[in-house]
Amino acid sequence: MFFGFKQTYYEAVIFMGHKKVLKEMLYSEFEAVLDGVVGEPEFKNQTCHAVYLKIDMRLNILGTVFFLIDFDSDGNPDRRWNLPLAQLVDTAPMSASLNGKSVGITCRSQCQIPWHQDFLWEPDLSKGSTTLKTLAASIKSNRLGLLIDSGNRGRIADGSDANDQSPARSAARSDYEKIIDETSRSEQEAQKLAASIAEYELIIASLKTSHEQASERLREQFAREKEAMLVNYGEMKNTYQAVDEKNRHLQDEIKSMRKVLEQERADFEEKISASVNQQGVDYSALRKQYRTEFQRKIIEQTGDLKNRLEMREIEAQYREDQIKSLKQQLSKVSALSDNSPARGTSSGRGDREDSVFELESLGMNFVLTLPAVRPLSIPAVDLAVFRSQPVDYVAERLGLEPAVYKSWLQYARNPICSALIAQGRGCDCRLEVVRPKEFIPEFSNKCSEHQMSVVQNLRAS
Repeated sequence: MFFGFKQTYYEAVIFMGHKKVLKEMLYSEFEAVLDGVVGEPEFKNQTCHAVYLKIDMRLNILGTVFFLIDFDSDGNPDRRWNLPLAQLVDTAPMSASLNGKSVGITCRSQCQIPWHQDFLWEPDLSKGSTTLKTLAASIKSNRLGLLIDSGNRGRIADGSDANDQSPARSAARSDYEKIIDETSRSEQEAQKLAASIAEYELIIASLKTSHEQASERLREQFAREKEAMLVNYGEMKNTYQAVDEKNRHLQDEIKSMRKVLEQERADFEEKISASVNQQGVDYSALRKQYRTEFQRKIIEQTGDLKNRLEMREIEAQYREDQIKSLKQQLSKVSALSDNSPARGTSSGRGDREDSVFELESLGMNFVLTLPAVRPLSIPAVDLAVFRSQPVDYVAERLGLEPAVYKSWLQYARNPICSALIAQGRGCDCRLEVVRPKEFIPEFSNKCSEHQMSVVQNLRAS
């Protein structure tokens, strides 16, 4: 205190968190924090909820300011923070009652200086709340070491002689005291009523602020969700437009290809018409017959293709089973060969016979798969013959001449028309693989058009 000036109240700052006191300090200590003399590392990178308190000499709370303050990564307060706490507590309305005494409250919903509202926070001051009781209990514990004025109040002397107790004077004094007591009770009741009204007004303002804050959060959430939906809608719209544009390009390409194919077909038919008309053939009848035959073949080939697809699926499954079986058989053969003794010149044949006997005893067979032919089983005893002369062995099993089988095998591996057309270029038309016994060299390996040429050449010769 200053010389000749008696201190009548204290100032303190309390930091709150989750409805409990985190830290207490005198206002002088808080000013040192604001000046950067000391830091608060425990509050770094936080926005703290603090309360400025004005306290009388008996540790009763007279006024409060619920304010916000930011701390940086080093625990130093925001340099731009500048709230007139003393002015705010002096202008605070008496809005709450604590231990039978009115307390001034300055918060976001109740601030006499509107431009400071954004730097204040809204405490829970509803009926049954413990916010003010928590603050009062913290101050009463006097962890700040405040000096308490514990002197007794002096009695008011009226200056009259105690011995002067005349009946008239005593009656007049009694009436005067009654009037004073009634006036005091009326003032106390009026103060309690005003305090209750102010408290309810504060509760209403607090609820209104909480409602406004909740509404603001809902509006912000709705705005974010709306923005996200608009972005998603824009992306989906762009994707749809890109797909639609690609689809239009593809439709245009299909139309263009159809026109080209129609033109090529018309040119081809025109060439055929000119060719057959020169030889005195009725082109109209041939075209009609060709179309009828073509439609019939399409219907037949459609059904045939379905059957072939089914057969291919069965063959694929069968081949997978064969591959698994062959792998197992090869593993067994490899094991037998690894376990067999070294062969000499004199006992080689006997060893081979023993190996064959062992393969037969294991029930092992080798299977050869060929196009358009059922799988051909090769017994273990014929394995050496097949390896030395595979073409002759298979031709004999199929009942064909080796040359015919060799020609069929070459055709079956690459079933295309072998006829030559203009400038030595091959026809290369895809063919259907026929069975080996149905194969006719230099005829079955040609398309139907070139087969007709072969027949005409044979008739001419």
